Amino acid sequence: MYIQYRMGVKGIIEKQLWKLNPISNEIDYVELFYEMNEKLSNNLFVTFYFSSTIKDVDEAENITRPLLDDLINLMIYKFNAIFDKPIINSHNIEEKVLIARGSITLYKQKQHVLNEQDYTWLSTKINDQHLVTKLKLNTHFLQYKSILSIEDDIARFLLLYGLLYEMQGCSQRNVDQYIKSEDSNVKMLTTTRPNSNSQETIYTWWRNQAQHIQTTTDIEQVTEEFRNLVNSLNELVFKAIENEL
Repeated sequence: MYIQYRMGVKGIIEKQLWKLNPISNEIDYVELFYEMNEKLSNNLFVTFYFSSTIKDVDEAENITRPLLDDLINLMIYKFNAIFDKPIINSHNIEEKVLIARGSITLYKQKQHVLNEQDYTWLSTKINDQHLVTKLKLNTHFLQYKSILSIEDDIARFLLLYGLLYEMQGCSQRNVDQYIKSEDSNVKMLTTTRPNSNSQETIYTWWRNQAQHIQTTTDIEQVTEEFRNLVNSLNELVFKAIENEL
């Protein structure tokens, strides 16, 4: 008896089928399998095999969803991976079988090839619960996790900047100080604020162009700059969350 989830994923590649053995009275083991598809999205399949009788799919979901969320949280934390919302791909509960397929599109992301050491780390962390609990309770991590699923570059950039702004005490100056502490070579630009010659990081400067549109604002250029900067901003926000944890 099993239930299998499918989710689009960017940031990790699996070379083979992997098994995890979480400490659980109901779950025997978990399999993770990665499917690459040149035309559609890359998919991660996570299959939970039960050690006891499960009466229906609702019970199967109630047992497995929390553990699935923990696995996703750990992989986001460890690999900065990006996941679409998991859906049930198939299940076999009391001889009732369901098979369903679908796909999504996710934006470009660095790919980490999972190895045996990575799965040892996942197995350890999923069972000791210390990091799992911290991720569940950290509001900024959960906000970050939600932002990752947004495909639109402009929306994702603004939300990432907004999250970093919140984490830095709702202070633009603090945001730029943090960015400079992480990237001493970050490009600085002179603010367009009236009667000021202060310098802003390129992230803040372009964010302000979008937030305070003027007659001279070039929307197409703003859009292009957001697309160029969103991945590096993503890494800066992720680093801030790591430091917070």
